[in-house]
Amino acid sequence: MSMKHMLKVSHSSYLGGDAGDATCRPISSTAKQPVTPKSLPALPATAFACESSTQQATPPTGSAPDAAGLPTVLEGKVTDGGRLKGHESVLLPSRSPDRGHTMRLTGTMAKYNWGINGRHFDMLNPFAGAFEVAATDRIRVKIINETKMWHPMHLHGHTFQIAGNGAREDTVIVRPNETVAIEFEADDPGQWLAHCHNAYHAGRGMMGVFSYVR
Repeated sequence: MSMKHMLKVSHSSYLGGDAGDATCRPISSTAKQPVTPKSLPALPATAFACESSTQQATPPTGSAPDAAGLPTVLEGKVTDGGRLKGHESVLLPSRSPDRGHTMRLTGTMAKYNWGINGRHFDMLNPFAGAFEVAATDRIRVKIINETKMWHPMHLHGHTFQIAGNGAREDTVIVRPNETVAIEFEADDPGQWLAHCHNAYHAGRGMMGVFSYVR
């Protein structure tokens, strides 16, 4: 790749919840280096051990609800962020996108070959098929679900807005054979995963990288 990728170290919530505060210390100078694309400078061969801080959980208070007062049947429509509107206080400033990407969700239950744009994410080649962005750009992403499954698509490092003054989210459900357009400000340089938040789909390859370049 001709342009240099911008790196940033961060906690990830993927498959692990909130990492919380952590203290890291070097533990080895001979640890194996992480797999790094040739276009990136070699990383120091130092491993780090991280110790997360812990907090005493607060026990719940109050009494259980009266079972007789609970509904026996739920009625109405199930909604999600894709059907909501954002409050004016959280809307992105009005401007035209500087860059656009198309993210096709592909695969079938029969083959369990989930991917993005027909590609299965490869940890040994993470920048293959990356969605390139530049700092300060407004990015518009059209997510097209070509499968028969629901996919809750999640973007790390940013919040996005459903196009058309929709809700501000970091995850949006894309229903089978439907399309959702999102927009976000490229204001957090780094290499950020986007993936289906069904862990089984992500694990089979429905992941990609939004890659800041310069």
